[in-house]
Amino acid sequence: MDMNFLLSAVPTEAGEVVTESFKVMGFGMGGVFVVLLVFYMVVKLLVKLFPAKEET
Repeated sequence: MDMNFLLSAVPTEAGEVVTESFKVMGFGMGGVFVVLLVFYMVVKLLVKLFPAKEET
């Protein structure tokens, strides 16, 4: 995505701040998805290690 189009209406310094904030937001959102993926994998591993007992 071309950031120049989004930042053409703001002064240069503000544009740099907005660009940096997008980077930080990307790291934050990426971190959330990484943690969710790790949590999902841990749950799947625990289900394999400790399967549910069948009812008789």
